Amino acid sequence: MWTWALGAIAGVLLSGVVYFAWTLRSLDPELPPVSPTIAEEIPTASFVYAADGTELARFGEENRVWVDLDEISPHVVDALLATEDRAFYRHGGVHWRRLATAAWRSVRGESQGASTLTMQLARNLYPEVARHAPMDRKLREIRMAGRIEDVFTKRQILELYLNRMSFGHGAFGIEAAARTFFSKTAATLEIHEASTLVGMLKGPTAYDPMRRPDRALERRNFVLDNLVAVGKLAPATAGMLKALPLSLDPAPPVSSTNPAPHFTDYVRSLVEEWGRSEGYDLYRDGLRVFTSIDPFLQAYAQAAVDRQSEMLQEIAGREWAAGGLPFDGFWRSAGPLEDTLLRASRRFRSLRAGGADADEAAMSLRYDPLFMDSLRTAATRLETGLVAIDPHTGYVRAWIGARDFTVDQFDKVAAARRQPGSTFKPFLYAAALESGFSPTTLAEDVVQTYSLPGGGSWSPQNAGGGASGRVMTLREALASSRNTVAARLIRSVGPEQVARTARRMGILSELVPVPSLALGTSEISLLELTSGLGTLVSDGNRVAPIAVTRIEDADGRLLARFDPEPVRALSADHAYTMVDMLRDVLRPGGTGFSVRGEFGLTGDLAAKTGTTQDHADGWFVLLHPRLVIGAWVGFNQPSVRFRSSYWGQGGHNAARVVSDFARSLLSDPTSGVSNDRFPVPHGYLAPTGGRLRGNLVSEEGVRRMQARESDETLPGLAPGSRGQTVW
Repeated sequence: MWTWALGAIAGVLLSGVVYFAWTLRSLDPELPPVSPTIAEEIPTASFVYAADGTELARFGEENRVWVDLDEISPHVVDALLATEDRAFYRHGGVHWRRLATAAWRSVRGESQGASTLTMQLARNLYPEVARHAPMDRKLREIRMAGRIEDVFTKRQILELYLNRMSFGHGAFGIEAAARTFFSKTAATLEIHEASTLVGMLKGPTAYDPMRRPDRALERRNFVLDNLVAVGKLAPATAGMLKALPLSLDPAPPVSSTNPAPHFTDYVRSLVEEWGRSEGYDLYRDGLRVFTSIDPFLQAYAQAAVDRQSEMLQEIAGREWAAGGLPFDGFWRSAGPLEDTLLRASRRFRSLRAGGADADEAAMSLRYDPLFMDSLRTAATRLETGLVAIDPHTGYVRAWIGARDFTVDQFDKVAAARRQPGSTFKPFLYAAALESGFSPTTLAEDVVQTYSLPGGGSWSPQNAGGGASGRVMTLREALASSRNTVAARLIRSVGPEQVARTARRMGILSELVPVPSLALGTSEISLLELTSGLGTLVSDGNRVAPIAVTRIEDADGRLLARFDPEPVRALSADHAYTMVDMLRDVLRPGGTGFSVRGEFGLTGDLAAKTGTTQDHADGWFVLLHPRLVIGAWVGFNQPSVRFRSSYWGQGGHNAARVVSDFARSLLSDPTSGVSNDRFPVPHGYLAPTGGRLRGNLVSEEGVRRMQARESDETLPGLAPGSRGQTVW
C-alpha cells in the first residue's frame, strides 16, 4: 500500500512538472525575443495634458545616464543582492526553491515575494510580460528570465538591472538616482546612501525619501539589516548607520515652462503608481495622460500668489528689520537656528567629507559672507501653497505648490503637512450638528482648565489671550473663531467623534483624538483640508480630489477613466447649515470680514480662517458654490514667522492670496465662476434650539441663564436670541 501511495504521489508530482514545463513552452509564441542590444533601445515618451488639451509636460526624455558596473559603488551591488536576490549567482534566472516556498505560503494565505532580479528585469524590459493577471504574469516572467540568462552574463544582467530600473522623480538607473537624491555619482555612494536607493526599488512612490521620509528611513534600515545577515556589514557599524538621517542632497531641477510643475509632479507619481499595478510604464509606453487642471485658472492663481507673496515677504522683512536690513532682527534673536541650518547645508557636508573638523568647517562658513547671506535668504523666504477644487466633481482646477518650482520643489499642497489651526473647526462643528447641537445654542466664552486623561491640564485661550466672558451662539463663536468655545464643544461631542466626522469628509492624515484636535493640532495637507471642506458645498457628499481624468495609450485607446464617486458624509441639511454658519466669517465680526472690503468680493461666499500657535502657519479656505479655494502661507522653517500678530493671522496673509485669486475670477465673465448662490436643500428648515447641556454650564452661566429668563439685559446676547440653550 505504501509503495502504491508513494507511486501515486510521485506520478502526480511528475505530471505537474510535465504540465508546468509544457505550459511554459506553450508561451513561447506570445513572448518577445531577447535582443542582445536591448540596452540601446529607446522608449516612447508619454504626454500630460491640461483640461483644455494643451500639453503640460512629457515624460520619456529620460533622466538616465548609462554606467558600467565598474562605475557603480560595490555597496549598491551588495545591498541589492542582500535584499532582492541572495542566490543570484546560483540560479539560472529562477530560484525554484524560493518559488515553491512562496507558492506554498500563498496557499496558506501568507504573502512572500519570489521574483529574482532576472524576473524583475524581465518585467521591466518587456511591458507585454507585465500586462497580465498575477499567475499568467509570473509564468511569463519565469520563461523570459530563462531566456535573458541564456543571452546575458550575470554581470551584464546586473548592469542592465541597475541602469533600467526607475527610482521615481524621473530618475532612471542608479547613476541618475544618485545625482537626483544625493547630488553625487553612483561610484561615490556610501553604504547608507546605497541602502536608501536599493530600498526604493520595492516601490519608488511608497518609499520616496522626499515625500515619505519616515517610510524611506525604515526601509533603508531594513536593507542595512540584510547586509548584516549576509555578512557584508558588521552589526555595530549597521547600528551607527541606522542612527544617521537620510541626508538627502537633491539636485536642483531643470527650468521648465510648465505652468503647473508641482501639480505635474503629483500627477507623475499617481500615474507611476497606477502603471505599476496595470503593467504600464509612464516613461516608455507613450501614454496620454489627461488632467483636470485649468490653465486659465492656473494663470490667475499664479499671478495672485506672485503679487501677494511678494508683498507679504516685504512686510515680514520690515517687521524683523534692524539697522535697515530685512530680517536682521530675527537672526539676532534666532539662537541656535542659524548654526543648525549651517550644519545641515550642502557646503558643510562637503567640507566634512573632505576631512575638515566639524567646528572648523562651521567656522569657515560663518566667515563666508556670501554663503551666510544665501543661507539666511533661503530660510526667510516666505512660501505659499494654493489649490482650487470643483467640490461637485473633485476636479483640481488650480495648484500652486510653491512660489517658484526652480527654487522650492517641496509641494505645499499635497506633500506638506502642517497644523491647520482654526480651519479645522468646521469639522468639529459639523460633528456637533450631528450630535444634536444647533447654530443657536448658547455658549460661554470663558477660559477653563481641563484635566487631560494622561495627566496634566489644558487651558485654551482665544487669539490674543484670554476670553471675552460673553455668552454667544455657536454661530457667532465659529465666525469669530473662539478657541474657548471649541474646547468646551469637543469635550461634549468627543474627540473620537470629531475625528470620525473629519475622516468621512476627506481628511486622510492621522488625527490624534485628543481635546486639542478642536484647535487643529493634528497635521494635515492643504489638499485634504480644501477637499474636506468642499464636502459642505457638495450637499454633504464627499468627492475625492481628482487630478487625472483619463489615460490613453499611444493609439488613443482608453486605458482608464477616473470619474467622480460621491460618498455621503453628512446630511444635506447639516452641510448647508455649516455653509450658512461660515458665511458669517465674511460678515462684520467675522475673522475674514476685511477681505470683502479690501478686495471687493461680492456674492454668496463662505470661509474659514486659521492660524497656528505663534503664527507659524496662516490658512484660509473660501467656499463658492462652484469652487473651493484653499491657501497656506508660512515659512519652510516653522521657527521663522511674522513678528506681529496681525500679519501672522491667516485672515490677513493666506486670505489675501485667496481673495486676490477670487477677485480675478469673479470679475472675469469668461472664468466660469459667477456670483451663484449656494442651493438650499429641498424641504430645508433652519435649525433652532439645541441640546440642553446643563451639566457643562458654570455657576456664572446658570446665573446668566436665569437672568435672561427673567428678562434681565445680558451683555453679549444678540437681539432675538431668547429661548436658546446655554451649555
